[in-house]
Formats: sequence, C-alpha cells, structure tokens
Amino acid sequence: MKDTLTTTEAAKLLGFHVNTLKNWVRDGKMPAFKTLGGHYRIRIKDLIKVLRENDIPVPTQLQMSRYTVVAIDDEPGFLNLVRKCFKNHRETFDIKTFQNGYDALMDIGKQPPDLILMDIRLPHMDGYEFLTKLRHNEETRELKVIAVSGHDEERDRILDAGADDFYLKAQDINILLEKMQALANDKFLEFPRI
Repeated sequence: MKDTLTTTEAAKLLGFHVNTLKNWVRDGKMPAFKTLGGHYRIRIKDLIKVLRENDIPVPTQLQMSRYTVVAIDDEPGFLNLVRKCFKNHRETFDIKTFQNGYDALMDIGKQPPDLILMDIRLPHMDGYEFLTKLRHNEETRELKVIAVSGHDEERDRILDAGADDFYLKAQDINILLEKMQALANDKFLEFPRI
C-alpha cells in the first residue's frame, strides 16, 4: 500500500465529501502537505491518527500491517520492559518475545520479523550461534538485528559477527528505541519514547 492518499481518495475511503476533507486540511485538523502542483496529500498514518482521535472507525483498507519485533532474552525483566515500551502502540507494533534462540528461530522461519533484539548470552544457543544461523539462511540473512548485552566488551565481536547494532542494557531504554527507529528505515514509522 502506498504511504499517501489524495484528498479524493481519502474521502472515498471514508464516505465523506471531498470538500469536508479539504476543509479539515485547511483548518489544520488533518495534517497534509502540498505537491509541487499544489495538490494536497495526506499520509495514511496521519489519517489513521486523526480518525482514532475523533472516534471515527478506521476503514479496513487502511489497516496497515504491523511492524514486527522479535525480542530474545532469558531475562524476563528485559522482555517485560520491551513489551511495556510498546503497550500503547499495539496497532502499529507486534512484539514477540522468546527466552531462547531455538524457539525464536522456529518462529522467525515461519514469519520473519522486521527487527530482532537478541541477547548475546542465551542458554543452549548463544547470540553468536543464533546470528550465524540467521545470516546463513537465504530468507533471514537481511533481517535487522540489534544485539543486546549487559557486557560492553562484547560489542565489537558481535558487530563483527553480523549484528547491525549493539545496545548495552545499562543504557537508557530510549537509546534502544532510537536504534530501533534508525534501523527501521521508515520515516513515517514512529517508535515510542519513554
């Protein structure tokens, strides 16, 4: 699905007259931008936000697929923190948590996520082995991975092994959220801040 709609397209989806939508834009009730030709474009994420804020049902055609994050850590506290960060953003994010690499790999094989948060020190299969298996599979080798650890001395080794970024657990959780935002490579997707 494209990221923007014309005012006519948005009006048809909502069952509104196009002038109603144009008035919302002019009155500042609906965020929009103008093309070089002077025509309004509405970002789908902005349209959905305004509809929800005004208790207007969101048409099923606008229901976007959610951004999926797989978090793997044998410490329930970290997994709970990740879930807590996204609890008010369930319409945008799907957070799956696992306490070991085997279960995570099985799930990832069925439905690859958009991003993986992976603790390095996992039981049965450490983060290095997990990452090796991930990178050697044609369907998962390009997945974005943030390695997570309580030990900063592991940073260089895991990055050399193929992790896209590293998060030290002692850091503010917002640093992790910023790293996730950067790897998402989607200027319209807004990660929460705590």
